[in-house]
This record gives sequence, C-alpha cells and structure tokens, in this order.
Amino acid sequence: CALPICTSEARTIGRIVFGIFGSRCELPRVPEWTPTSESYFARISKDRIAEALHEFGGTEVPLAIFGMKKQAMAEAAATFVGGKGWLPEVLRTLQAA
Repeated sequence: CALPICTSEARTIGRIVFGIFGSRCELPRVPEWTPTSESYFARISKDRIAEALHEFGGTEVPLAIFGMKKQAMAEAAATFVGGKGWLPEVLRTLQAA
C-alpha cells in the first residue's frame, strides 16, 4: 500500500536522497542531462513549468509562453532553458559550504 505524499515533501525527499547519493558517488557537478520537452517539461504541470521559467528567467520570460497549451508551453520552456545549464531543483547537487 502506497502512502500519500504531497509534492513539496516529495521534492524535499528527492533533494535529500540526491544530495546523499550525489556526494557519496561523486556525481559530476555539471550533469550531461538537459531538460527537454519530452524528458521533463511535458511530464510536469503547467504551474510547475511556469515556476521553473520564473526561477530561470525571471522577467526575461516572454509572457506569451504562459498562455500556451501544455505541449506548446513545454516545448517553449525547453527551448528557453536549453543549453543554459538549468536543472530542476531535485537534480541540483548540494553546494560545498
């Protein structure tokens, strides 16, 4: 039986697990994975895409993106962040203190 878990708890757990394994396995700081429409943006909600775009681009994000249908929004988001090193929060490694 699966226990219900909210999205923020899942993100927190993901960050902790990735931080532990990332530091123990010495994962590279610059991952080779890039978020694309197919690999990431089409799999999350429009609200989450909007959060990612605001986080990445702030006021530089074209407002037209936010009114698009989900598939078009996912493709535009992938183009906007593509090749610029942005990663979803759960995939970011912990910075050395």
